[in-house]
Amino acid sequence: RIELRREDASELAEVDAFDLAWVPGPFLPEAAGPTILTAAARAVRPGGWIVFGLYASAPEPLAVSLCDLRMVRSGGHPWT
Repeated sequence: RIELRREDASELAEVDAFDLAWVPGPFLPEAAGPTILTAAARAVRPGGWIVFGLYASAPEPLAVSLCDLRMVRSGGHPWT
């Protein structure tokens, strides 16, 4: 069963409720990251997964910089 939600992930209240939590990294500002990851860790069952999605880029410096720019333009932080 899959459940998709559109809500403030920092307010996720479930504990040990999910096998997987997907976190949309490109859209998260830096300040929100730790709070959301803490909430996701609490909500995932032991042995579950947290998938922190990012934009992929080639290893070349220009490609990395353009990927970082894309994340910032999406409202997020250039996570590494």
